[in-house]
Amino acid sequence: MNYQGKDIECYMNLSYQAEVSEIPSDEGGGYCACIPELGRWVFIGDGETPEEALRHLEEVKRDLFEEYIRKSIAIPEPD
Repeated sequence: MNYQGKDIECYMNLSYQAEVSEIPSDEGGGYCACIPELGRWVFIGDGETPEEALRHLEEVKRDLFEEYIRKSIAIPEPD
C-alpha cells in the first residue's frame, strides 16, 4: 500500500480515460495509447492495432503504478 492507503488493484480498477491515435507510417506505423491525465508521454503503450496498444498501456500502467506506490509518489485519481 502507499501512503494514501490504496494498493495496486485499487488504482488498476479506476476508470482513467485513454486516448488512442494512429502512428504515421513514416514513424513506424501502428497505434499509440496514452492516459493524458497521468502523463501523455509517460503512461503510453503501442501496438500494431488499437487493441494491442491498449493492452500494452495496461502493462505500462501496472508497472508505473507499482513503482509510484513503492516510491510513495502520489497518483492522481480520475475526475
